[in-house]
Amino acid sequence: EEEVDQLLGLSGAEAEEAQQIINSSAEIESLPDEIGIPSGEESSAASFSAEALEELSSIEDINVFAPVLSNPEISAPNEFNDDLVIGTFLASDPEGDEVTFSIIGDNPDFDSDGVSMLLIHPESGEISIIDFDDLRLMTDDVISPILRVSDSQGLYTDEVVNIDLSDWTYLAGRLEIPDLALTIPENLPIGTVVHHFDAVDVYGGSIVYSFVSGEGDIDNGLFTLEENGTLKTNIVFDYESDNNIAEIRIQAIDSRFNLAEDFLQIQITDVFVPSVQTGSANVVDGLLTLNATLNRFGDNGDELKLGFLVDRAPIENPEASGLNNVLSNTESESSYTAVMDLDSRGGVYYYIAFAENDEGLNYGLQQSFLAPKITAGNEWQDGVQVDDYSGWWNSPWLGLYHTQSYPWIYQKNLGWVFIHLESSVGSWLYHPRLGWLWTMPDLFPHLFLSKRNQWVHVNQSTAKTTIYDYQEEEWFEPDTPIRIFTQEESHAGGEVTGYGDYYRWDPVILEAKTNANYNFAGWSGGINSMEPIIEFEALRDIKVDASFLAIPYGNVGAKEVLGQAREILDKMKHLTEAEKELSLAELILYGKSKTSGLSIFKE
Repeated sequence: EEEVDQLLGLSGAEAEEAQQIINSSAEIESLPDEIGIPSGEESSAASFSAEALEELSSIEDINVFAPVLSNPEISAPNEFNDDLVIGTFLASDPEGDEVTFSIIGDNPDFDSDGVSMLLIHPESGEISIIDFDDLRLMTDDVISPILRVSDSQGLYTDEVVNIDLSDWTYLAGRLEIPDLALTIPENLPIGTVVHHFDAVDVYGGSIVYSFVSGEGDIDNGLFTLEENGTLKTNIVFDYESDNNIAEIRIQAIDSRFNLAEDFLQIQITDVFVPSVQTGSANVVDGLLTLNATLNRFGDNGDELKLGFLVDRAPIENPEASGLNNVLSNTESESSYTAVMDLDSRGGVYYYIAFAENDEGLNYGLQQSFLAPKITAGNEWQDGVQVDDYSGWWNSPWLGLYHTQSYPWIYQKNLGWVFIHLESSVGSWLYHPRLGWLWTMPDLFPHLFLSKRNQWVHVNQSTAKTTIYDYQEEEWFEPDTPIRIFTQEESHAGGEVTGYGDYYRWDPVILEAKTNANYNFAGWSGGINSMEPIIEFEALRDIKVDASFLAIPYGNVGAKEVLGQAREILDKMKHLTEAEKELSLAELILYGKSKTSGLSIFKE
């Protein structure tokens, strides 16, 4: 009734056609009673349904419904598989019958070799490529063959299906203008290459490129495009003054005259000068290695230069001539390094990191690095820093040393030594107590002592400087004072100069000066001599006493003089007791003793 009401609502010519439809429907007879369908009013359209028909077809075992296709669209996977299987179509029959598949139309044969491109398995619905050349020749992404799904009773459904082969057509070599995100920094010279398009097609022939008119061709004149696909700039782009996006339209024709055409956008990017921070320096494999970090802030262009300005004096003007310009040898997004040779003298290097491109130049802060070169020549053998923030170095041959006052260094066994920077062979070290010492990596801890013309050895097991004297066959501490002293600080018969503290091998001069009515009576203790002036080297602590003998005069009698003489003779350890008695007798008889050298005569 609803359909009749709608038809009756029409007018004009459509009303006449609607009336014909209504009249024709009245001529349809009801189903006969013998097949079990009610007649009369109960057989009206209101009681008829698909469920009733399905129930009837099941009872009577008759085929009423054709199969139904479940997935009219499939897409090829991202990669080829061994059998070139695209996918599987699925279908079902309402009566539960088996279904079969076939392609009845629009199965392409692009190379006209009599073999269509697609094959479908009749039972499983699996569809695959059987002519790969047809796939290569596709110029569209989707093909739409007509698929028939049939049941065993001959009922079927024909449907146009869509097969998306976009991934496979390009894998097979379909000619295309790729959808590229092209960019080019500003300030680059005319003729800068923007991109190289593929110049060879899948058949081994050439692809010819050209600019064409059409959508997106407005900036073709800003570029040149060679036939082999090399796209170059035709102007110098300036991000600040030019349009940031350029559009070009390109055509490509392969060796079989397949054609592809599309337009591309090219982004003109702003170029920034990175900010740089001058980092640390150290010695690696005998080379001065400089480090820096940087913040790029976007595109830095193709002509970015990173490096360091280096000088042996503080850099007051980075733009001054004569500075050593060392470019980086390794770099990343956030850092870079550079290396340079060390000169034979070592010492302090001042350096500043820089970044430069067409937009400008940025500098980091000035830093300094002390390279304490000790051995002569160009080869670095002097060790590595203990850490980045101290003046301590550790050398495989010289050991641990501090360099804060270079060329004075503090070596853990030698103490403070001065490095002679102009050594041509080996190393000359000046020690305040030992003088100039010579050594080299293969000889240390042996050192040649220049002022003594002899070899010595430094003890490496103690922090206090300790040297072995091969001539004296003993260890000594050159920084420890040697005492030259006397048991008696004052003498009634005279005075002595020269007592005090000395260091190893220092010359010592002791001089005895007599008072009136006294004679010098010799040295005793560590040294025995009758000479009033004696000279010797300070080697160890020594006690040296001077004796003075009174001359008889006034109230000084012989008895007192002989008592003094006996005391003096007792100190003369080099005389025997017999020699001492003989000396006393000689002094009494003659006033002078040849044995001891004592005399009571005024000299």
